[in-house]
Amino acid sequence: MKRMKVKFFILSAVCLTLFSGVARPQAFNQNVSYYTSTKTIAGNGYTYKCDIDSYGDRVTLYNINNQLTYTKWTYKNGEIPPYMIDDVLEETWTRPHSFSIVNNAFSAAEKTWIRATGHLFGVKMIIDSNTGRVSEVIFEFPKETRFQQIPLSTFRTIEVNLKSRIWFTLTAEGRKLRYCRRAWSHDFNTIPDNIPLPPLPPMPSVVPGYQPFGKQGH
Repeated sequence: MKRMKVKFFILSAVCLTLFSGVARPQAFNQNVSYYTSTKTIAGNGYTYKCDIDSYGDRVTLYNINNQLTYTKWTYKNGEIPPYMIDDVLEETWTRPHSFSIVNNAFSAAEKTWIRATGHLFGVKMIIDSNTGRVSEVIFEFPKETRFQQIPLSTFRTIEVNLKSRIWFTLTAEGRKLRYCRRAWSHDFNTIPDNIPLPPLPPMPSVVPGYQPFGKQGH
């Protein structure tokens, strides 16, 4: 697994707004833009935050329960790590399965809609540096793209499957970090639907390399 770069490893249908200010996007609709302003968006049993950056041209979308979306990437002692760091062990299955999870979350109609423009969107995984499991998922895309028409449920499906199926074996250096991270820009025109998938190892009850924080000498 390599470092996080722009690519993998190293981001009358209207949108109904309730009196609470929580918007509820419906199904895929080419005529509706769901993520045009900073707001809270409620799904079926989950809630996301949509942030528009200060320039007004980029969307950051994430579960409202996230705690590390904007938290600085550091060691647990507060020091800044080098950008290139061996924080997890190399393997062959995490990357294709992550790509496949994203591909499968989008319907055929949604993928056709996106492929027509070649728009990309960023997927960032926050990895728990004590367990190696994906603890948070963050999505980013330019505001003026066709991801505006993708319903929240699609992003939620990606989040749930990355959290439940993807895990990493931490290195000693990775366990020193406040969190580990992996991200990529997903391109439906270059990442095929039928990605060859190696066997998916079952997620262990305790991820290899796990040491409770406080027993590591940091």
